[in-house]
Amino acid sequence: MVCPKKPHIVILGAGVGGVSAAYELRKRTEENGVACHITVISPSSKFHFIPSNPYVGTGQKTRKDIEVDLRKPFARENIRLLVTSAEEIQPERNRIRTAAGDVVPYDYLIIATGPAHDWEAVPGMEDYTHSICSPPEAEKAYVALQKFYKKPGPVVVGIAPGASCAGPGYEQLFILEEALRRQGLAEEKLITFFTAEPDLGNFGIGGISNSRAAFEQEMAKRNIRWISNAEATAFEQGPDGTCLVRLSEFDQDGNVFQKHVLPYRYGIMVPRFKGVKPLLDQRLVANGLVNKEGFVFVDEHQANPVFSNIFGTGICTAKPRAVSSVIPVGVPTTGRHIESMSEAAAENIISDMKGEERRHVATGNVCCLMGAGRTAFAAVAGPVYPPHKVAQFRSGPEICMAKEGFAQYYEQKVRNWRALSTVEEKLGNWVGFHTISDQSQCHEGHISRRLRTPGLV
Repeated sequence: MVCPKKPHIVILGAGVGGVSAAYELRKRTEENGVACHITVISPSSKFHFIPSNPYVGTGQKTRKDIEVDLRKPFARENIRLLVTSAEEIQPERNRIRTAAGDVVPYDYLIIATGPAHDWEAVPGMEDYTHSICSPPEAEKAYVALQKFYKKPGPVVVGIAPGASCAGPGYEQLFILEEALRRQGLAEEKLITFFTAEPDLGNFGIGGISNSRAAFEQEMAKRNIRWISNAEATAFEQGPDGTCLVRLSEFDQDGNVFQKHVLPYRYGIMVPRFKGVKPLLDQRLVANGLVNKEGFVFVDEHQANPVFSNIFGTGICTAKPRAVSSVIPVGVPTTGRHIESMSEAAAENIISDMKGEERRHVATGNVCCLMGAGRTAFAAVAGPVYPPHKVAQFRSGPEICMAKEGFAQYYEQKVRNWRALSTVEEKLGNWVGFHTISDQSQCHEGHISRRLRTPGLV
């Protein structure tokens, strides 16, 4: 398919997926001698470094500390930024209708909205718990935490059924425990952690090396009680200003092993995700753009199988479960993996514009740094879907420095993408690490199962 001289590429979202897609498109179109117009549609002009949300939730950072204003760096790269929300996607007509009333036509569309949070999945969860999954939620969690300090009591931290982002749950757990300790609240078994994962450190991918043992050891050291293979069924008001969470704990055969009713005065949850509002349109489900949860179907080239000029990147794409479990647990999508998907989408759009075959695929790897107060954890697994060819899980105070250093680096990268991404690319070529692969230069065995099997199981 050969496109007009200057096709219009529209990107929905300005998180890691949207920002990396925009910058990589501009950089790579120039390198390939092709021209295009790029428009990013986002509800905010700010990029937020979401992995730092747990620190906002405990007051160690503010929302301003983790945000980057995109207006100047986007203008420098000739990327148009529309600060509004997408209200409706019309794939048959190749256009977006925005909340501001604009109709934005496109030749190519990259959906990088990130997810919405499915609070309704568990009755009472939205009313009686907090979250650090978005900057506004993290700010509210900190306000509630300050009130909690004045009248402390039991604490619960949980990962809901179907959640696909377990890492932040562990991170918030340990950072919160450290914050309580600083307040002199290091009582025996003050905190209870529960997770839908079949065991600690499973992450929805069967675990990473010794992740289970490492987490069990750390929780025992900090007097944290834990319950795995647990389904939260309801949150409700309790007596004397407390709240209650009802849990069903299952054995490995799927039978209810024990039921729990836990009182608490402060609760943090990692909810399951769903598509953002415009992706929940039943017409998009019917025409094959998204599944019933609002996640975008993509093939190995990040393109939708029905609408070949629509691409998806990041958490908003549909993924099959990686492992069988009694309670559904989703597959994690970390920042480097998201960048890889965005780069593959950019390269394949450029191939289209040049009249060439699409051949670029993302490398599906997990790479996660989890702060834990006085220590931190690093998890690396590749590919995402077992069996992992690479699986390492380590902890230590030096990883704290690495996490904070990476946060500062990435915020600078968003401001100066062209220079720093070029350095990354050169270093990657030097050590043999590549974020995308070229199908013309590899065989089927190099492509992960996630890329071969679109859809959410």
